[in-house]
Amino acid sequence: MEFLLVLAGTSSLWVPVWYVARKTQRWYGWDYASVLGPIPFWFMLMTMGIGPMSLSNLFVELLAIAAFVPVAVSLRVFLVDRYFRDTRRSSIVVCAICFALPLVLRLAMPGIPE
Repeated sequence: MEFLLVLAGTSSLWVPVWYVARKTQRWYGWDYASVLGPIPFWFMLMTMGIGPMSLSNLFVELLAIAAFVPVAVSLRVFLVDRYFRDTRRSSIVVCAICFALPLVLRLAMPGIPE
């Protein structure tokens, strides 16, 4: 349940980025996946029992993912796309990074005491 609230809260952070990118025709399906996919992917990893399972870990990881994803997509739209012509490729790279973050957090994060 909490991941749905975080997902809804972070959606307000990427709406201006979506507006600017759609206006300039630089918003792709990969960007929707980048914004909406990592938190459910993290939740799936958590329910499968991958990584340490404490409430502190869950809270810290969820906040890290929720904070990183809008920043990564914003950097792609406002900074990276100005220097690289292939915006679709940069969108795919950001999507891969956004999906790698939950996996790396679940595998590498040490257990945090409650």
